[in-house]
Amino acid sequence: MRIPFYVADSSPWKFCLAFFMLAVQWQGFAQGPVLKGTISERDKPMPGVTVYLEQLNIGTVSDSLGKYSISVPSGTYWTKFSFTGYKTVRVKLTLHQSQRFDVVMEEDVTQLDEMVVNAQAEDHNVASVEMGVSTLTMKTLSKMPAFIGEVDIIKSMLLLPGVTTVGEGTSGINVRGGNSDQNLILLDGMPIFNPSHLMGMFSVFNPDMAKDISLYRGGVPAQFGGRASSVLDISVRSPSTKRSFQGGIGLVANRFLFETPIIKDRLSLIIGTRFSFSDYLFKVLKSSSLRNTKANFYDITGRMEYLKGDDRIYLTAYNSTDVFKLPSDSISTGNIPPATDYRWKSNTATLGWIHKFASNLSLKSALVYSKYNSVISSHEVPNDYDFKSDITYKAVKSDLSWQKNAHQAIGGIELAQYKVNPGMLIPLSEETDLSLPALQSEQGTEMAVFGSDEVRLQRWLTMQAGLRYSYYFNTGPSTVYAYAPGSERDIKYITDTIQYAKHAHIASYGGLEPRLAFNLRLGAKSSIKLGYSRLRQYLQRVTNTTASLPTDRWQLSNTYIKPIISDQFSVGYFRNFSQNKYEASIEVYTKNIQNISDYKGGADLLLTPLPETVILQGKGKAYGLEFQLKKNVGRLTGWLNYTYSQTMILIQSTNPDEQVNNGKWYPANYNRPHSLNLVLNYSPNKKGITYAANFTFSSGRPTTYAYNRYYMGFLQVSNFIDRNQDVIPNYHRLDLSMTIDPMRAANKRFHGSWVFSLYNVYARKNAYSIFTKTNGIQSAIVSSDAYKLSIFATIIPSITYNFKF
Repeated sequence: MRIPFYVADSSPWKFCLAFFMLAVQWQGFAQGPVLKGTISERDKPMPGVTVYLEQLNIGTVSDSLGKYSISVPSGTYWTKFSFTGYKTVRVKLTLHQSQRFDVVMEEDVTQLDEMVVNAQAEDHNVASVEMGVSTLTMKTLSKMPAFIGEVDIIKSMLLLPGVTTVGEGTSGINVRGGNSDQNLILLDGMPIFNPSHLMGMFSVFNPDMAKDISLYRGGVPAQFGGRASSVLDISVRSPSTKRSFQGGIGLVANRFLFETPIIKDRLSLIIGTRFSFSDYLFKVLKSSSLRNTKANFYDITGRMEYLKGDDRIYLTAYNSTDVFKLPSDSISTGNIPPATDYRWKSNTATLGWIHKFASNLSLKSALVYSKYNSVISSHEVPNDYDFKSDITYKAVKSDLSWQKNAHQAIGGIELAQYKVNPGMLIPLSEETDLSLPALQSEQGTEMAVFGSDEVRLQRWLTMQAGLRYSYYFNTGPSTVYAYAPGSERDIKYITDTIQYAKHAHIASYGGLEPRLAFNLRLGAKSSIKLGYSRLRQYLQRVTNTTASLPTDRWQLSNTYIKPIISDQFSVGYFRNFSQNKYEASIEVYTKNIQNISDYKGGADLLLTPLPETVILQGKGKAYGLEFQLKKNVGRLTGWLNYTYSQTMILIQSTNPDEQVNNGKWYPANYNRPHSLNLVLNYSPNKKGITYAANFTFSSGRPTTYAYNRYYMGFLQVSNFIDRNQDVIPNYHRLDLSMTIDPMRAANKRFHGSWVFSLYNVYARKNAYSIFTKTNGIQSAIVSSDAYKLSIFATIIPSITYNFKF
């Protein structure tokens, strides 16, 4: 059947509307028998179990209550039920009418001969409609070489295609041309505003508490919004029905986890904590300027679940605190006052309810709370002070999931409120001679409604069409300044002051966010995928430093600062080899960004009461190619990927003071055109010894050097002409590790393992930045020397002991 349709307007949302019409009009989907059931482990439902029908090359996964449902044509099929760490169940089922088949999964306590990289269907790379999506399990991550013995979720993302960072020891990641604040990072649906401990040395996520990690670089599902680049979705593991205790002891950080049933088959609890003893490491350093450095952190993650019939109620909470104290700045010789310390903490919680109306229909609702605080303190009289800032997020979310025959649909609503306190300076003594009025707080509300459907139009064609509408408004109390028309936004050009009362609407933005993806099967082993997505971002971090800091300022969209809007188009070819033993893919993407932000040269973003006078907005473009080859099973597993990408920014204005780089395109400061990653895991036998290696390479990021320097009297002046036209040296590093994880006897409760790792094996002094220091004036010439700053300039060994009983 051929269905003609026409699109007179080329706007993206009308394309999406047309494809929705196509999906609605399509007739003739087969109405076959339904295979359904519940998957459990020791009478406890198991979500996320893959159900795969081999002959039909289709599958599904169990929901949060362990239930699954899939419609199939009449026939006899081999059906597999699989989940990482559990024995695969493979049965032959004859389906001529709807049938219920329940499965009880058993944990695989033996050392596997082959390590499975993930628990998806074997041909998921080719069969799924998703593209630009990477899913990792904690079993995969635990085999990788770890920095200072700590498995790190954020750093592991850097080994995926299209993901980079500005340098070692920094928080956040850059995905497909996006800044680090353009990533929505979720822990069980709770947004995390700062994903790092110890200024970026570790991520804030306890690896023992994580279940699955999904990074959406492109093809972001309609239920996600609020960021312009990517989504990192981390799910917290559910508590077990039996009591257990496990942990890990390392050189820097230690982990402990406890899970227990409270009411048998009804109520259970899991709680995990990490804490560090970093101070003693600094005390053994030779440098006197670093010996008194203080660096500590802890985090606690907990989840409680209540099960009854078709209902599941859960409460997840997370708390973390960091303290980082600098006795002095040994690089800039005292530009940071002695005894300056940084403190930051996160407090998040979510209360959720999942109800199963039928085997193919479920409702999930949640209340979400997240608060992030940061403090900069100086204890040097007469400049002793605390500078405090915070951001608060409150939300209610609800979505309905439905499966029927060839359809997998989801729809829902979301309401979120933001409150940002940019900063308040609090004197710590009467002698303090610093004074700064509290910066004006900001409030905003974001509302969204979304829906999507994945449908098989033909055996060779699958479509996933989604649409999200978001609406945002900035509210009072607030003071908004008007500037003279045609003039630069500067305090000297203020013409009027407008006062807004509490809850009064100041500015509003909104629009449609279409999401569209296609999978065209070229056969059993290959496919072509196409995708488009639009994302809107109403909250951004403002900083003019290369690396984000835990004390950076957050800014809501308002009268002058517009939301970031990104449109991404992508196409890819996917192929599997040797009975899905090998996977290969190549993706090409292009991204157009509206209202991307940059800043005036020399702007003080942290303390300015008028951020609109220093924030400039323009447009950006990013494009790239990503190639990946992955081996899933066997004694040797791993992947190789290469990415070529470019990210450029253009900020133009009729006023020369409000444009960057003389109004010409320039590279973003996180632009790294070439990156290559190699990840290998080798298990030579069944004795539980695994060897792993990571090699990573990336080209140098842009930087700006002074064109020249001169003196005006005793004042040195640096002359900068073009922005980001120079680059620092290339980055490369090799890591190695060995894991000794002996086979655990079925009747033995206690189990232990050792992890030995070497970070930066050949002690590469990778440049974090290049800076100059002036020596003085000699013969009327300003003399200066260049220096290279390396964060981890030597080999770093580590050892960790993990245990469970």
